[in-house]
Amino acid sequence: MRFTRRSLERVLAVLASALAAASCATVTQSTGEEEPDASIPDEAGVPDALPEASVDGGASDAQPFVPRKVECEAGPCARDLSESSGAFCALVDPGGVACWGRNTVGQLGRGDDAGTAPSGQPMLVEGVEGASSLGRTCAVHTDGSVRCWGWGDFLQEVEEWHSTRPVVLPFPPTKRIFSNARRLCGVLTDGRVLCSGVLVSWGLLPNGATGGFGAREPEFVPLPAASGAEVVDVAVGSSAFALRADGVALSWGSWTALGRASSLPIDPEPRPIALPEVTNIDAAGGDVCAVSAGRLYCWGQPNHYHEQLPTQPTPVPIGGIPELVAQASLAERFTDTERLRGCAVGRSGDVYCWGANDVGQAGDGTRSFALHPVKVKGLSGPAVLVRATPTATCALLQSGRVECWGANDEGALGRGELGMFDPTPAPVSLP
Repeated sequence: MRFTRRSLERVLAVLASALAAASCATVTQSTGEEEPDASIPDEAGVPDALPEASVDGGASDAQPFVPRKVECEAGPCARDLSESSGAFCALVDPGGVACWGRNTVGQLGRGDDAGTAPSGQPMLVEGVEGASSLGRTCAVHTDGSVRCWGWGDFLQEVEEWHSTRPVVLPFPPTKRIFSNARRLCGVLTDGRVLCSGVLVSWGLLPNGATGGFGAREPEFVPLPAASGAEVVDVAVGSSAFALRADGVALSWGSWTALGRASSLPIDPEPRPIALPEVTNIDAAGGDVCAVSAGRLYCWGQPNHYHEQLPTQPTPVPIGGIPELVAQASLAERFTDTERLRGCAVGRSGDVYCWGANDVGQAGDGTRSFALHPVKVKGLSGPAVLVRATPTATCALLQSGRVECWGANDEGALGRGELGMFDPTPAPVSLP
């Protein structure tokens, strides 16, 4: 997300007008021919920033937010859902992990004999049992051990940049993990944060270690002391984030994705981002989104299209979602010409997506670019969380079902076969 000083003034004017007419606020839906938004002109067709939406009919900020939890209605039942490099993985009762989709770097965890061909048939990753949570292609087990597969320099005993089989990481007992290509951070059961991978050579480890490209030795992150607020989650992109139970999110790393002001191009000091009451955060490369007091904000790398525009290192509100938000997911962008795409789960369990929609990945039943978040149509029940790739989307429902929509040329919809795209959510064939 990015904007200029002039466009910021325009957005502030729009916000003032929107507040005066909040009772008339509506969600903008994509149609075959989109009406131009005169309030946010952009000759490339991409807004500098989306206007902040009023929340109509959502939960009250005065009420404590209790995240939805999976309540299995029938087997097979999924408890967690992750995405990595075009593959989806689900944690399936009683602790196995099933993956499907792209397999270019072993992200399906099926061994060398499986080759690199994609698969639309979800299959259990051999050697992963008793898992309690997922972090991309990493699984945290109930005993605190961590196993990872796919692409990553965090794979300690593997000489190559990827592994087709799960590898045990040399981490102490861990409760949460987040891997992103060649970088990984975990929250230990004792509350400390441990990171490994190219984080060392990129300057993302706060102690300033420079072990060189490919350095793998895990390093503890010296986070500032907090009175009783433990770290509950982490996220890693070109910057790293530690989310505390008191709603404070700390960041360090690349200036473009810090979510706060810094005079350093690589800032090694973990400091709070410029948002309070953070309950969820996701990072994908140089892009970041966070939920703050139920509102969604994003920031990060330049959003290039026809011309290069400034990077936006501080949070920008994402409008168009008519309720408070529980969780968000970003699709990683691999070129500067791609536009930001993501999805969010509202507290009602509805899912909203924005960005590319050429194969129905926004889920509104059209193939029109979703300039603003659009509501996904056809889910069989309320969602607990959502995961997005550039061309496909999957949601974990409260019932324990996983439903996907979008492109299926590499089996991302998990329906047993490769095939055409489908803009309508349908269940994954979990083992």
